[in-house]
Amino acid sequence: MDFSVLISVYYKEKPQYLKQSLNSVFENSVMPTEVVLVKDGLLTPELDQVINEFCDKYDNLKVVELKENQGLGIALKIGTEHCKYEFIARMDTDDICEKDCFKTQLEVFKKNPNASLVGGYITEFVDDPTNIVSMRKVPTGYEQIKKYAKKRNPINHVTAMFRKSDVLEVGGYQKVKEIGYEDYDLWIRLIMANKLIINVENVLVNFRVGKDMYKRRGDKKRLKTALFFRKKLWKIGYYSFFAYIYYSLQTIAFFCVPAFVRKLLYKTILRK
Repeated sequence: MDFSVLISVYYKEKPQYLKQSLNSVFENSVMPTEVVLVKDGLLTPELDQVINEFCDKYDNLKVVELKENQGLGIALKIGTEHCKYEFIARMDTDDICEKDCFKTQLEVFKKNPNASLVGGYITEFVDDPTNIVSMRKVPTGYEQIKKYAKKRNPINHVTAMFRKSDVLEVGGYQKVKEIGYEDYDLWIRLIMANKLIINVENVLVNFRVGKDMYKRRGDKKRLKTALFFRKKLWKIGYYSFFAYIYYSLQTIAFFCVPAFVRKLLYKTILRK
């Protein structure tokens, strides 16, 4: 099965991380038919050098250049339009694919011809991929995914492989007011359109996190953004007003607890 891999990069990314990420894509057990790399605005010379090296090495790498930084939502929307193939796998510039990531996803699509999206688990690491600090599991059954989506993002974005036609049907990636929720916003629209989403019980990607992850999760800007998104889910009818209040209070409580308590919650409840 032919498929594209969609990546967006901007100037703040680290060249060595980008190189590791691209290596994991091109050295996967199933080679992508094409890799679409969106340059979201001008990059540093170091990042451009890495991209040029891979362009010289792989003729299936297509670079899409945006003159100005548009943000992730618009960059991925444009990138999706440039992808030739029906199946598109997402990847980020600082994460690392498991060797059989794409093979696993494609096999699920073959067994489930009505599926619109296939995702999976991620491990989270600090600095080195062997330094795994946690694993983010997500629900696998469609009904469980719909229920889980009311409180948290049900898909690990970097593990998502989706049908281009279905994503475009619901409006594709969009620029959203809630920065960082571009993917969550898209998944909700797929769910509301009754598109079948499947998560597999496999680690598909190793996800890079910072040492201060638990502290940053309590940032006031993040709280404000999360509450805006909760309100959006109520406004579009994904859940009731009472559910909106309930999940908003949960969100406020989580953001307001001390960092060490948040870390404990992640390790005992939100992560494994």
